Amino acid sequence: MQRYLEIRTTSATNSTAGADLARHLLSRQHLGKTVVVCDKPVIIMSVIRKYWLRLSRNLQKERASTLNAEKILQLTYDITHMQHMGFVARPCYDVPHADVFFVTPDELTHMPANCFSLYILSPPSHTQLAEATKQLPERSLVVDYSHSAVISNALLTPKHQLEQLVPQEWQKVDQFFHAQHINIQQVAANTRHAGAVDEAIDVILNTSNQFLRVADDFLLLLRQAQPLQLPNPQQQLYDLLATLQRRIYSLTPGNLSQQFAQAFGDDEPAAHDVTADIWSLVGELQPLQQAHL
Repeated sequence: MQRYLEIRTTSATNSTAGADLARHLLSRQHLGKTVVVCDKPVIIMSVIRKYWLRLSRNLQKERASTLNAEKILQLTYDITHMQHMGFVARPCYDVPHADVFFVTPDELTHMPANCFSLYILSPPSHTQLAEATKQLPERSLVVDYSHSAVISNALLTPKHQLEQLVPQEWQKVDQFFHAQHINIQQVAANTRHAGAVDEAIDVILNTSNQFLRVADDFLLLLRQAQPLQLPNPQQQLYDLLATLQRRIYSLTPGNLSQQFAQAFGDDEPAAHDVTADIWSLVGELQPLQQAHL
């Protein structure tokens, strides 16, 4: 079972480890639970939450400034998820339903289930780290800000090897589109024209279950490899795949996109209504977007 290591170095442009950590977490917020190891959990949690709220406001401004319906949908999902995330300065066994746990190295004994992000600001002992990483799932990421020898000598795989899996997994996506006679590069180059995307969706609906399996596997790996610097053409392809995935989920009978269900919680009674409202908003914005173009 592979767990990965990313060593982060803050600079003048990043300002502080807290600001960098918040931005890093933003790219991984949909990946289950998060643990932050630090000497002063209450203080560090307060600092991170300050940057977190600032990032949320920035996304709200970005959403207000665009007419792109798909972008509004994704930003609405991200903002809503950010606002529902619970930050606690206690171990996971005290508050199991929280999302981000700030703990001391001595409290790093029990890791929450489905924890894909472990941030190290204050290094634990070798034994504490080994016990914690054993509880992490496949393809989880340890992010080290401490630059401690304990972390660098741990049995963790460099993150760049995780990033190298992304183009390999994309080959499966490309093979699916090729089998369906869909030129995905051409569709990505014409996303401003709704007809190109609609035609692709019409074809995909004939094999929607196969498409969703391939798309889900790739997009999960892509989230696990975040943050990831990509060339713009490649980013456009990945964004298009996510758009197609959302559309196919919404159009396939009996399916509700798990991405949006998770944003509001399984026991949230209004989850289905809110999701429907978001899709209704997209429907209303599509004519406006086309008129603008």
